[in-house]
Amino acid sequence: MLLSQIRLLLENKVSIDSFKRQIQSEVSSYKKQLSKKGASAPIYLTEDIFYTLAEQGISTLKRVYQAGQLDQFEISYLADTLLLAEKVKFSNEDIEDDLESFSLSGS
Repeated sequence: MLLSQIRLLLENKVSIDSFKRQIQSEVSSYKKQLSKKGASAPIYLTEDIFYTLAEQGISTLKRVYQAGQLDQFEISYLADTLLLAEKVKFSNEDIEDDLESFSLSGS
């Protein structure tokens, strides 16, 4: 997955269905590894841009999750990806805390 793909989702510039199809195999692998005790879950990310995650982006994630458009594994994968990315900054600490609350892996 490209970091720019995540930005497009968070800026409502790509449909959620299209985005889910793009990350389907990655999330499947992530889900499989999370179910194994003591295993680490893979994150596949190409950081092709620098990105600052602000309130609008986290609001989009909350909205699509609460609407059932992303399941717990998809939202966790996105959260872990954003938390581990070197080229992602957060506009404030609350955003990072919100992301951590979505993570199933305890990143």
